[in-house]
Amino acid sequence: MKMKNANPRGSWRTGKMKAVSWMLLLLPSLLETVHADEHEIHESEGMMALPYFTPLELVTMDPEVIYKDGKKLHVTIFETTHAASILVKKAEIVEAMKDVKTQEKVDDVLFFLVDIINEVATFISSSPTAADVVQRVWGVKPDKDGLVELPGIHRRRDIRPVLIGDKIEL
Repeated sequence: MKMKNANPRGSWRTGKMKAVSWMLLLLPSLLETVHADEHEIHESEGMMALPYFTPLELVTMDPEVIYKDGKKLHVTIFETTHAASILVKKAEIVEAMKDVKTQEKVDDVLFFLVDIINEVATFISSSPTAADVVQRVWGVKPDKDGLVELPGIHRRRDIRPVLIGDKIEL
């Protein structure tokens, strides 16, 4: 025995299918207004929008205190997609590092800048003793501007084990 539809216009499924069909017809015009590519650009710019951070905020962002060779070290490892915007602030960052050293009563402040796009880690030196720590650990000496790229270091997670001695070779 065949049952008749209670709905004279069609079954409830037919109504839902019509609604879905209309949504699919409207979808291209909706997507044009979203601009997914622009959204992705703005997302990456969010990681690059570093002018909003003061040098002191950069130096004190997610720090860790590490004891190395009897010294108390304030270590900040900052990952970014736009390292150049930080490197132009190098002089201010060095001053902020000296302020943090005094305020936190640590022996030294180490600031590592990791460019996650180019997979390069740069150490910014604020003192000869900080440069000495990096030279002993990685075997590289900062240039006259107090900068040095760390060999074999591509991400934040690569720095700490080498620095504290958990990892013998790079």
